[in-house]
Order: sequence, then C-alpha cells, then structure tokens
Amino acid sequence: MLVVTPSLPVTSVPELIAYAKANPGKLNAGIPGVGTTSHIALEYFARLTDIKVTIVTYRGGGPMANDLLSGQIDISADLISSQVPRVQSGQVRALAVTAAQRAGQLPNVPTAIESGFPTFEATAWFVIAGPAKLPEAISKKVSEIVTAYVRSERGTKRLAEFDVQVSGGTPEEAKAFIASEVAKWGPVIKDAGIKM
Repeated sequence: MLVVTPSLPVTSVPELIAYAKANPGKLNAGIPGVGTTSHIALEYFARLTDIKVTIVTYRGGGPMANDLLSGQIDISADLISSQVPRVQSGQVRALAVTAAQRAGQLPNVPTAIESGFPTFEATAWFVIAGPAKLPEAISKKVSEIVTAYVRSERGTKRLAEFDVQVSGGTPEEAKAFIASEVAKWGPVIKDAGIKM
C-alpha cells in the first residue's frame, strides 16, 4: 500500500504524481531495507510515473514508520497489515493498495489500478518451499494440505485478519508464479541497480 505523511498535501495517486513533478527530487521515500518488496515497488512506481524520489533506507519497518509519522519521510510502500491501524487513526494517509483488489480492512482505499495505473500491482507473497530434491509425492502432499487449509473457512478467516488474500495451488502453479514474478521484477531491479 502507498502511504504518505499527513502533512504532504496530496490525497490521491494522481495528486502525488503532480506534486512530485512540481517538486522534482524533493520527495523522500522510506523503505524498510534494500531489496524489499517496498523498495522494488517504489522504484517501479517512480519509473512508471516518471517521478524522482530520494530513497531512504531503514533497518526495518519500525524506524521507517516512526519517520513517516513524524514527517521525516514523505512516502512509503508498506505491508497493509503494518499500516492499517495508522491509516484508521489518521496518523498516515493511504493513497492506494498495490494489490489487484482493495483491502478488506480499508475498503475505501482504491487500488493503484483503479487510480489509473493498470500495470502497477506489487504484492508481498508467501510460498512454502523445500529442498530441490524433495520427492514429488511429498511436495504434492504438503501442497494439498496447505491449500486445503488456506482455502478452508477457518484458514480464510484467519488470514483475512491480516488482509492476506488466499490462493494456494499446486507445486507447478507455484513454480509458474515465481517465474512470472522474476520476469516482471528482474528488469526493475536491474534498472534501479538494486544489489543485496
């Protein structure tokens, strides 16, 4: 989710872009670490919208959130679950959710896609992985158990508390998804010169 400090005079993604273009290089964008989803998403957003931001790297989300609250940084891309209480209390302003769907806990916050950026989808995702030589039967069984849980009423309800959107699937689907993410984000990482 894209969030800004409340003192920044913007309430939408288009307003953020207009502000950034009128004040080139003046926006400080906080990230919780080099190479994080937040870092890569902000680099992609800056390139997609042709704006200049100064990336400020923190050692974790806590220090970054503190500086966003105090106005030391202007913008961040952060996990929805980390920012929901701050958005709801008015400590930060949410401009857009970077997933394809709106967040259940913040239904009034539009997606970046709804804000006019059909290719801007950036999400943190989780996959269970094992050793490369894990027998196929074990991999398949683990996949079936995990998928059954995350798609169950109990699993879906529990994960919804953290605004996690459930998918699950087969090992083959996981491999295909990871390959598509590498293809999508690899060029962004290379263009931005992100090194771990």
